[in-house]
Amino acid sequence: MIRVDLDSALETAIHAAIAGGKTVGHYFGTPPKARRIRTDRPPQIRPDRKANLASLKAIVRGVGQHRIPHVVSEEGITGKKNKEVLRNGEMGEYCWYIDPMDNSTTKKRTGYATSIGLVDPYGIPVIAAIYIPLEVGYELFWARQDEGAYVRFNRGSLSRIRVSDRIEIAEARVALGSRGDSIGDEVYGKAGIPDEGQSRIRISGGVKKGVEIARGNLDGWLACNGYDTHDICAAVCLVREAGGEVIYGSGEEVLFPNPQEARHEGLLWSNGQMTDLKREFLRNKYVKNLRGRFHDNIEGTRTKA
Repeated sequence: MIRVDLDSALETAIHAAIAGGKTVGHYFGTPPKARRIRTDRPPQIRPDRKANLASLKAIVRGVGQHRIPHVVSEEGITGKKNKEVLRNGEMGEYCWYIDPMDNSTTKKRTGYATSIGLVDPYGIPVIAAIYIPLEVGYELFWARQDEGAYVRFNRGSLSRIRVSDRIEIAEARVALGSRGDSIGDEVYGKAGIPDEGQSRIRISGGVKKGVEIARGNLDGWLACNGYDTHDICAAVCLVREAGGEVIYGSGEEVLFPNPQEARHEGLLWSNGQMTDLKREFLRNKYVKNLRGRFHDNIEGTRTKA
């Protein structure tokens, strides 16, 4: 196992998130031109891939310092120079995970997020950097294992973020799941979370839901639809370093030990203090039957949790 420099890795993650996020932002504000985006493909493909290359270049520039060449990205690691430096993720190695454009179906300037996560050889997410655009400027969130979670607006001052301290179920604010994911409503209802007002909130994109939990605006989110490792590992690190937890229906903490494990289903994200919600989540039969940790294994066969 190579010895890495996590200080340099954190700096690289921040640069990669900003580079990718700003690249996506260039494609908003004016209607896409045919010469820039192919008309026979979804318009999000071009910015997604361009942002991926921008983030990869930032990681390539930092390899000499942080010494981590292994990468898993939604859009792959190909590129003229990238292939000479980077390698696909392997078990037992530090590995970068890139999601250049979370919520890629958005048509809004502020609808996406770019996230960079670093996972250690044991599958623990140890570094996160998340870029979220605003109408003016952007917010940059980052975290490092055992050092807390932070946010900075553009190049402004740094602030530490923490999950909420709410424990009363009647006061809980939770995120609604993806459309078509009805099990969340069932669990929320059994836990006693009101179905009115600001108790159940719809926020697009898994990364943004995680960010809102980490900064204390939400108390929980039940994610039953599957998420790839590159989708969530940075947000998992951010939530944990802010004092929250992310667990499977088995009650075990979410880990990412194998780059080939593509899907994670049945997750509870929370401030770690909503005991009634956690109890209903863990006893729910549907959640228990989810594949949980695994989607498809390396050979492509189904693996049950």
